[in-house]
Amino acid sequence: VITAGTLTGSSTGDTTLDGANLIGTLGAFNAASFSLTNAQALAVNGPLTVPGTLSLTTTSGALTLNTDLAANALALTSASDLALAHNLTAATVSLDSGGSITQSAGAITAGTLTGSSTGDTTLDGANLIGTLGAFNAASFSLTNAQALTVNGPLTTTGGTGSIRLVTTSGALNVDQDLSGGAITLSSASDLALATNVASRSLTLVSGGNITQNGGVLSADSLSGSAAGGAALSGSNQIATLGAFSSGSGFLLDDARALVVTGPVTGGNGAVSLGTTAGALTINGTLGGTAIDLSGQDGLVINAATSSGAGDTTLASAAGAVSEGSNGSVTAANLSGSAAGGVSLGGANQVATLGHFGSGGNFSLNDIGTLTVNSPLDVNGGAGDLSLTTAGNTSDLILASDLNAVNVMLRSGRDIKQTGSGITATTLSGSSVGDAVLTGGNHIVTLGIFSAADFSLSNGQSLAVNGPLTTTNNQGNLSLTTTSGQLAINAALAGNAVTLGSAGNLVLSSPIKGNAVVLNSGGNISQSGASAIFAGMLSGQSSGDTMLNQANQVGTLGGFRAAGFSFTNGSALNVAGPIDGGTSVSLTTTSGDLAINGAVNGITTTLQSAGGINEGSSGAITAATLTGRSGGAASLLGANHIDTLGSFSASAFGLSNAQSLTVTGPLDGGSSTTLATTAGDLAIDGAVSGTQTTLHSAGIINEGRGGTITAGTLSGSATGITTLGSSTQPVANRIGTLGNFSSTAGFSLTNAQTLTLASVGGSSYSVDAGTAALYLAVTGGDLLEQGQTPVYDGLGTFSATGKIGSPDLPVYVIGTGDQTVAMVGEPPAYFYAVDRQGNILPLVGELSVNVPTSLFTSRAQNANNRGDAYIDPSVISANYRSFGIVPSGILLPEDQQRCQPELEDCSNE
Repeated sequence: VITAGTLTGSSTGDTTLDGANLIGTLGAFNAASFSLTNAQALAVNGPLTVPGTLSLTTTSGALTLNTDLAANALALTSASDLALAHNLTAATVSLDSGGSITQSAGAITAGTLTGSSTGDTTLDGANLIGTLGAFNAASFSLTNAQALTVNGPLTTTGGTGSIRLVTTSGALNVDQDLSGGAITLSSASDLALATNVASRSLTLVSGGNITQNGGVLSADSLSGSAAGGAALSGSNQIATLGAFSSGSGFLLDDARALVVTGPVTGGNGAVSLGTTAGALTINGTLGGTAIDLSGQDGLVINAATSSGAGDTTLASAAGAVSEGSNGSVTAANLSGSAAGGVSLGGANQVATLGHFGSGGNFSLNDIGTLTVNSPLDVNGGAGDLSLTTAGNTSDLILASDLNAVNVMLRSGRDIKQTGSGITATTLSGSSVGDAVLTGGNHIVTLGIFSAADFSLSNGQSLAVNGPLTTTNNQGNLSLTTTSGQLAINAALAGNAVTLGSAGNLVLSSPIKGNAVVLNSGGNISQSGASAIFAGMLSGQSSGDTMLNQANQVGTLGGFRAAGFSFTNGSALNVAGPIDGGTSVSLTTTSGDLAINGAVNGITTTLQSAGGINEGSSGAITAATLTGRSGGAASLLGANHIDTLGSFSASAFGLSNAQSLTVTGPLDGGSSTTLATTAGDLAIDGAVSGTQTTLHSAGIINEGRGGTITAGTLSGSATGITTLGSSTQPVANRIGTLGNFSSTAGFSLTNAQTLTLASVGGSSYSVDAGTAALYLAVTGGDLLEQGQTPVYDGLGTFSATGKIGSPDLPVYVIGTGDQTVAMVGEPPAYFYAVDRQGNILPLVGELSVNVPTSLFTSRAQNANNRGDAYIDPSVISANYRSFGIVPSGILLPEDQQRCQPELEDCSNE
């Protein structure tokens, strides 16, 4: 035992002093190797010159170094604290302390550093250590001024102490396990991790790149930074990722649930975070040129994540992907997958939505314009889809297919579909601007939707359950099916409403629009409260169109159908053209019906609570026309009607540009006018009208089933007029006959008293020209009112009652014999002359015997001239009428005496 205040010396060889020495100070000493053990505190003042191994140990008390030490191998052991204030230089340095190891000055220069301390080890000088070997301390801190390799193991007492390794120059390579409470690994250059690092709090800092080539990082929390990239790709066990920044990307793979409190930035590189077990929860901001987030059992985003103009990928292999109220994704392109649902309801700014698989529902809210560029198949089409773009400049552009049960589309501006299709059970949504969905859609039901303008094309049957509305009900609506029927089960309102169905078009709810267009490849029908409110209605159907609810349409435009029926609850203007195929029915339950365009139907029916009026551009083409009018019916256009069937009106007028057959019954109320501007007029049914007028460009013929009931009958015909004849009498009931011109011939039979008169100021009652005239009354008298003549060639007159009267004989201007076929109450009174005023022969049939001597006088006009057509003054000449009785002639009383100059009076 050496007991000394100071020990000095030298040896050519080794010096080994390992007894229980009690030396206070170690002074100058020179030896090949030197070893000293001291049983009390030792101060080393030196200098010590030892080229070999230098070992200094205190078994009690502290070891204090007051001089630089240099050796090949240096071992310093202190029973208490070890305080370093000078340089240590050796190939290997071993520091052991029963207390703490501190470095207040100087530097350790060593190939390898090992050691231990019961307390903390803090070596924060400008050390130059190549390798850190095995070291155990309560806590350990080493600063190195060159590259450092950790070959360890480096442990802390109970694994709870802190570890801090810093290189102020050069790389830091961790090749052996580290274990501690808080571990900081900081490299001036690259930081390479090849083994396990276990800690409560792990901080990684690098002036270059951080790489993990092996081992597992286990920490309650991880934070750090890298001037380059950070790639931590082991099966790490990190609970929380705190603030981490990198200059060229950050990657962390985790084998447990991970919470990111951040912020985490990838600089000019991508940020990739993934868990192979547990969920990934993002509670702090993320930023990088690309972001890849994958949570095995779920991904929750509660903070802003941004890949700028790059891509963001979100995935969960066994869970859902969701976003909290503060979560958001900013990316040029978003894609991903989830075993569960995807719910991204934050203030996202995604330009393009790429491929995103979902095992549940999918929803995405975007505050900018969003383009869907890849098919979005939500849970194989079994989930729900919601896409929203918010903001008045934010469009939703569908450039690829959508497949879901329920699809919700919402946009702050427009919704556009470019070459894509939506497959859904129900589609609903809204857009502040227009919604144009004209791709290859296959939607079963259209639910609630609102837009400025809305257009939808569907490749199958569609039920519109709505409500479907436009802004202030003034936008345009267009619904089309290219296959299947279109069923409108909800109210529609807009400016222009266009409905097109490849199959049937079924209307079960009201439709409101300034212009409504209905198109169908099948039938169009209305049921329930499905009235159409429109300024203009038009359309077409391959089948029948039946619109017979309480519609309120101002104008009916062009419409084509196999059969067409329309009922309006107000006045209706038909601008047409209407082509109803087999049948057309137009009805107003209130107001007038105006025909101002072409109406074409094999069977056409017009019904109006008010009047029916046909304008100059109106034209009806029909095999059969029927109808009724609460007011007057004026159909005076260029009509082409084969048959006029049952029709009633307060007044009726029809002009036809071809032959017309009237099967009736026709009730024209106060007046009935039938006219053909080309062709014949056939009366084969009942025709009635207080004032009845018949005009024909051809003949007028009344068949056996025809009857005319009229207060007054007038008319004209280019051909013969036959309203009953001697061989085929018709039971007409006409009160007055006048102003009827039929110069090819005229025949009329009447079942009641008939009066011949001037009508409308006419100069004739009947003008048969020089053709034959036949007038027969089977149920009354044939009378004359005034002196308006009948013009004829040969005339035949018959009445079961009277014919004329002494004061008002029947005035005839003819060219030949006037025959009285029958007079039930003789005599028959006539005033019959030819065009020159000569008295015409009156002859009788059967028992009527008329002497020829009676017709030798001549009627003259005022200047005694004979005229081709007698002047009205002839009618007022001093010509006495005479009567015919069955047995001969009944003369006036003053002419009943025999005239000797004309006959034999011997028997008078």
